Amino acid sequence: LGMAVNYSPHLVDRFLDTIFPKHFHTPVDNAGRDRVMKISGTYSKNRGRHAEEFKPDSEEKERNASGKIKDAATDFLQPSFDKLQKSDHNIIPFDGDDDNDEEE
Repeated sequence: LGMAVNYSPHLVDRFLDTIFPKHFHTPVDNAGRDRVMKISGTYSKNRGRHAEEFKPDSEEKERNASGKIKDAATDFLQPSFDKLQKSDHNIIPFDGDDDNDEEE
């Protein structure tokens, strides 16, 4: 069965510390952790070409979104997001303050 995972600045740490060991029941040793950390710094949409460092752009995209786009997201996406937050398939709920999320 799948699970929901919120995108966040701490996504790689969440995979290493929570998702791999708790969902997939796969411990990650130091060598594996080093490999994941190395790969996670590469922009995934640029594979096969010149590798670039990943640069988050979520805040910029949100800033540049029109009012109509933001209203549509609230109307059409927020109810599903709220439901998913309460789902048993959400291993790490998002409380709006990513720095203070509690790990299960």
